[in-house]
Amino acid sequence: PAVGLEKEEGEGNLIPTKRKKRVMVIGGGPAGMWAAKIAAMRDHGVTLYEKEDALGGQVAIAMKGAGREEFGVIIRNERNQLQRLNIPVSLSDPVDVNFILEQDPDAVIIATGILPRKIDIPGQDHPSVLSYIDVLANKAPVGKRVAIIGAGPAGMFTALELVKLHPNLKIAIVEKGPIRQPECPNSVTSGWGGAGAFSDGKLTLSPSVGGQLQDFISADHFDE
Repeated sequence: PAVGLEKEEGEGNLIPTKRKKRVMVIGGGPAGMWAAKIAAMRDHGVTLYEKEDALGGQVAIAMKGAGREEFGVIIRNERNQLQRLNIPVSLSDPVDVNFILEQDPDAVIIATGILPRKIDIPGQDHPSVLSYIDVLANKAPVGKRVAIIGAGPAGMFTALELVKLHPNLKIAIVEKGPIRQPECPNSVTSGWGGAGAFSDGKLTLSPSVGGQLQDFISADHFDE
């Protein structure tokens, strides 16, 4: 709610709580780290739990895509804030209901992120069907030919990373939406480039929409 109103409602205007609570934050991605920081700044006792061995969540996966190392700044900045506020962080520590009941916190903030969406098509449970997490984070083998369904940020980053690692790999990207055009503002949630936090226009196919695909491929290839 403070976005765009940082001067009036930003971090510098937080008021210490009159009723301190023991707060358990589950999930060490951007949302979990931010929630832990804000709760601690309001003088609550906070502990953050993350099931992986490092903080970052989806951002840590996104930065593994070709040309997206810049996302690491988000993780670094929020991690530094946790350290500055002396917030305990427990890594490699999955949390279940029994653990929550055992710890008996006053409040629980669940920030466990999302899972890749499955599409309802025959064969989706075949071993050769992978998610972008399997490919970017877990380095799953992909064979010689790859079809990527979805040309949003996850699909494009995955394609670029695969090409970087395997230059001779054949990749086809399938997208239900159109190439986004300035005269079609309602198409921003689908089509090449997708939408969301990681869709900043760098990988859209129309430079008139702010895309910069020519920064990644040659001008001749771009014109094709």
